[in-house]
Amino acid sequence: MTEWLTLVPETRTIWASAAARKEWEPKVQLAAEGYLCAERYTVATGARQAGQLWLSVADYLSFLPWAIEHGLMVRPVRWTGYHQGFIHTGYPAGADMIVVAFGRDLSLPYEALFGYPDCCQEFFAREFPLDGDPIPAWAKGGIERWPLCNPLLRYIGVRATAHIPCAPDCRATEKTGEGFLANMAPECAEAARAVLGLPVRWDRYRGVAIIDTPHFKVVTTSTSRPTREIV
Repeated sequence: MTEWLTLVPETRTIWASAAARKEWEPKVQLAAEGYLCAERYTVATGARQAGQLWLSVADYLSFLPWAIEHGLMVRPVRWTGYHQGFIHTGYPAGADMIVVAFGRDLSLPYEALFGYPDCCQEFFAREFPLDGDPIPAWAKGGIERWPLCNPLLRYIGVRATAHIPCAPDCRATEKTGEGFLANMAPECAEAARAVLGLPVRWDRYRGVAIIDTPHFKVVTTSTSRPTREIV
């Protein structure tokens, strides 16, 4: 087996300059923190019926009192190992992290309660078995580019929805994203709009994806493919 098929999952951010890092690293951090907060509070406030989180043991223990305080049920789904990079159903073996579903109603199948738009669920069911990081298929789904439909920076935690949109101009995702931003602190929502609105280029080859913006680039693992793909 060739080396590029067995890359260790990892994500790194490389800054264009010290000035770029000084200006944009706090925005990236605020955007990522805002998304993690919105993932919880969109469920707590009833914007979604349920959600799913991937937590360390320490975060899980601190999450339980928060869920009880907000009247939410918590269902452990699986234990996994830790890794960086894009997250999907192929979690690594181990017991460092735990996947939990949470909400007021966790009827099976609980995934139907996450609030993902029907068009995006159909897209994911069709494309994910073919490509665990289906960005090329996403890019072909629309003409315009809307910031809240941007999944290209989710590797570093910057996103406006919990799902991968079916297209760069999915109206249902835009509406969902506005709901997530409404559940962020104002400074986090402002940072998320700024970072997600940056010009971005996604370049994947043999299991490595490089996401390039004017101020920083992200190098991460992705699905191994024999041909180079650029979005």
